[in-house]
Amino acid sequence: MEHKGSARVTPSSDLTLLLSAEQELEVVLTSARANAKALVDSANAASRAASSELDLELAAADARFQQEVETERVRRADEVLAEARRRAVEYDAATTARIEALADRALALLLSGMRA
Repeated sequence: MEHKGSARVTPSSDLTLLLSAEQELEVVLTSARANAKALVDSANAASRAASSELDLELAAADARFQQEVETERVRRADEVLAEARRRAVEYDAATTARIEALADRALALLLSGMRA
């Protein structure tokens, strides 16, 4: 039973519709692949940029650390040198009488240790 004005679907028209739909899907798929590639490329570029930025931050932190270590080394060396100078001054300032008194005291301690 056919109605007036209704289009009759034939196997060749089905094939034409199928091929048309396949072509449209191929266009959509090609576009989606291009978009996906662009997103991946963008993500890779952002990742490289972030990695470069982190490398720069790490290098700067390392430089600061090395400077702090060098500053501390110099400070500690200055402290040791100052202590050595202070002791040298004390030694140079010791009088003969003081040295003799210390020697007598050391001898007395040694001898008392031998008796015990």
